[in-house]
Amino acid sequence: MIEFYFDVISPYVWLTSHRLKKLQDKLNLEIQYTPVLFAGLLNAHGSLGPAEIPAKREYTVIDAMRWANFYGLKYEGPPQHPFNPLKALRSCLYFKENKQRAKWVELLLDACWSQGLDIRQDSTLLSLAKDFKINGDELLQAIASPEIKTQLKQNTIHAVERGVFGVPTFRVEDQIFWGHDRLDLLELYLQGKLNIDLNKCKEVLQRPRAADRRNHN
Repeated sequence: MIEFYFDVISPYVWLTSHRLKKLQDKLNLEIQYTPVLFAGLLNAHGSLGPAEIPAKREYTVIDAMRWANFYGLKYEGPPQHPFNPLKALRSCLYFKENKQRAKWVELLLDACWSQGLDIRQDSTLLSLAKDFKINGDELLQAIASPEIKTQLKQNTIHAVERGVFGVPTFRVEDQIFWGHDRLDLLELYLQGKLNIDLNKCKEVLQRPRAADRRNHN
């Protein structure tokens, strides 16, 4: 089982979604789609998001457009970014069966990043639900339910506990692969071709720190 941690707020999650099915079919993988709140990961680790750093925000848009061009995808981007992804993320948890959830996630991401739709809005989610041939009113009721709200919070907490700090992230066994451009490395790892010396890694991490940036805030 591969755990796929995602937040629809990230263009790199969208890019990943267009590569993941091919890898899944190639290696006959079981992938669990797990929505998490990216802002929650950032808060837990004391990090800033790319959109909170002006130079990085600009680069991220350019980079995402380059990758979209490379993959032959249409990039439009959401009407506002960053945006509040909570309703969209909770909508993913409406689907208990993983294959159906995966298809909904793909639809949601394309609506946001390829079509430029505002997936914060009930009207957008209702329209997508109609396309998906599900009851839109039931979907909106589920999004507002305490159970689904709690599940998203718990997903985020558990992700942090497992060392997840960004999206998209893949976790297989005790290993983490972060970023849409790590899929090739993930494939090699799953084929047993990318083993590293974990004892050496631990030894490196135990070496003392010799410099730290001061927080002047």
